[in-house]
Amino acid sequence: MSKPYKKIKLTDNDAVVIHNTLKKGVHSSRTIIRCQILRDNAQGKHAQDIATDLGVCVARVYQTLNRYEKEGLNAALTEKPRSGQPRKVTPEIEAHITAIACSAPIQGRGRWTLKLIAEQLVKLEYIDSISEDAIASVLKKATLNLG
Repeated sequence: MSKPYKKIKLTDNDAVVIHNTLKKGVHSSRTIIRCQILRDNAQGKHAQDIATDLGVCVARVYQTLNRYEKEGLNAALTEKPRSGQPRKVTPEIEAHITAIACSAPIQGRGRWTLKLIAEQLVKLEYIDSISEDAIASVLKKATLNLG
C-alpha cells in the first residue's frame, strides 16, 4: 500500500529561491533534484510520479518534503555533515613516515621497505597498526621513492 498524497505549500520567497536555483548558477545535482522535488510537489504532482520523472526513489521524495516541513528550505536543499571515520594517518604520522624513509635503514638492511617502515612505526609506538598501502600513499604524496 502506498503512502497517502502529501502536498506542501511553498512560501513566495521559497518559490523564488527554488526558481532561481533551477535557472541560475552552478549547483550540485542533489540540490537541483531537491528543488525539482519541492517544485513538482507544490505544483500538485504525486510522490510516485515525481520519483519516476527524476529517477529517484519515493523515499527520497518524502524525506525532502518532510525536511522542508520540519526544518525549512535551507535544510531541505542541503545535506547534514557526515561524520565518517577519522583519518588514521594524520599529518604527524605522515611526518614520521617521511622521516623514517629518509633516514638510514636499520642495521643489516640495505634500504627501507614498506613492511620495515610499518614495523618501525609500530615499534616506536607512533601508531597501533598501519598497512603498507597507506605508507606507499604517503610516500607517493611526498614524492619519495624507496628504490
